[in-house]
This record gives sequence, C-alpha cells and structure tokens, in this order.
Amino acid sequence: MSEHRDGGQGLLYQVEPIQGLGDLEAATSTPDPQDLRLGQELLYRGQGRYPDEALIKALGQAHLRLDGTLHINLDAARAMAISDELIQRAAERHSLVVEWVAAEQSTSSRMTSLIGSRMDAWRRFGVRIAIDDWDDSAEGDARYHAVDNAPDIVKVDGPLFRQALEGDREKRRRLITFLDRVRQEGEEILRVAEWVEQATELEVALAMGANAAQGYAFRSARIWIPENRNQESRNGSEE
Repeated sequence: MSEHRDGGQGLLYQVEPIQGLGDLEAATSTPDPQDLRLGQELLYRGQGRYPDEALIKALGQAHLRLDGTLHINLDAARAMAISDELIQRAAERHSLVVEWVAAEQSTSSRMTSLIGSRMDAWRRFGVRIAIDDWDDSAEGDARYHAVDNAPDIVKVDGPLFRQALEGDREKRRRLITFLDRVRQEGEEILRVAEWVEQATELEVALAMGANAAQGYAFRSARIWIPENRNQESRNGSEE
C-alpha cells in the first residue's frame, strides 16, 4: 500500500490511455483525442509489488467509480489466487479488461491452460481478456492460445515494437505475420502496439497491423485510489 503525500493511505497509479487508430489523421493531429480513446491501463507506481487484489477489491466497492474502460494487470499467480467474487464485483461497477501479463518465472503448460480457462470464465461477468506483452516467444504464444475463443485484446510487447520500428527486419516480419493472423481470427480483436513514443510512429504501427496504440505519444496522468469509503479518489497531474 502506498502513502499519499497528504498522509492518507491508498494506491498510486499511472493511467495510460489506449488510443484507436481507426482515424489516423485524428490520432496524429492531437496527442489525446478523447473520441479515439478505447481504454486506460492502470500501472502501479507505489512502493512494493503490484497490489492486484487490493485494486480490484477497491474497484468493486461503492465508494469508488472510475470512468472509461479500465485495464488491470494480473500475472499467473494472482490470476489463480484472486476470487471470482472480487472480479465480479469490480466488473459490475466498471468496464473491466484483465490483462494477462507474463510471469517472472516459467509457468507449466497445465497451469497456463488453467489460467486461460479461468479468465475465459470471467467473461460471464462482462470482463474482456487481454494478452499483454506478446513478444513472439513460446510463452507469449502459449498465453494467447490458452484463452478459449481467442482473447479480446492483444498487446504487442514494447521492446519488440521498438526493434521492428528501428530496422530489425526479422522482428518486423514476425510481428506483421502475427498481427495478420490475429486479424484473420477476428476483426474485432483489438491489436495494440505498446511503447509508441511519437505521433509519427502511429502510421508505422498501423502499417504493421495494429489498430490501437499505447505509449508516450499520448498524455498520461497519475491517480490516487482510496482503499476505503472514507477517502476520495484524486487525479494527479498529467505527464
């Protein structure tokens, strides 16, 4: 749990917007076109490890209401440990996307399959499922294929996008091939390029097969999320 500058207790997050590339002219004309915003990822900026359960519990409580579609990160361990009840409560109050992030340690194929099935079951609560940091590795493909009926969102690993952008032809080929395969599996699947740093890179992301982007090209902000009903959520300055 992080401590707010006025002494209150809460969770400090950076909010990064995810922008659609359906209208490239609009996306490149301003760094934050509200009508193209498809969601916002909450990235923990407090001390210690990411408090998954505390955040999702707060989102499910009556004292907290955040606008827009919220992307919440869960690794393998947290995805198996968190209760369906907490996920359901948060999803009842918010438009929720659970992002399955890569584990710090290797995950068995059996565990990967169990996590995919568990996340797929959360769809009955209205939750959408994202594969975060797909990086053309066996681990990234395993998470992608573990979600029944394909994930709703795929986010390309930032370093992979940067390598493809900066001239690595093999990385670019693999990235284009993968995003084309995802598109063929469903036009409705959101294909997000991460680490997009400048507006001029949006056209490149689109050419590679992405239809959305996230990164420093768009304004981010910080928000303090309370953990009990006696506190109020507070937006920080934009970055």
